[in-house]
Amino acid sequence: MRVKVNGSSIDMQSSVKTVEDLLAFYEVSTKIVIVERNSEIIAKENYGKTAISNGDVFEIVHFVGGG
Repeated sequence: MRVKVNGSSIDMQSSVKTVEDLLAFYEVSTKIVIVERNSEIIAKENYGKTAISNGDVFEIVHFVGGG
């Protein structure tokens, strides 16, 4: 399956089926992230239920603290 993540086209592994899987693949904590799929923000409680389809476009924004 081919998707676009933050502007880069990726051939995604077959084990990545949901947004939750996608975040685990990139080792991003669900607590500090916002995910947009095809120009729509996905609610955090739906990450495990939201299936990934061929051609989806994702923007993943995660927050980093610092001082």
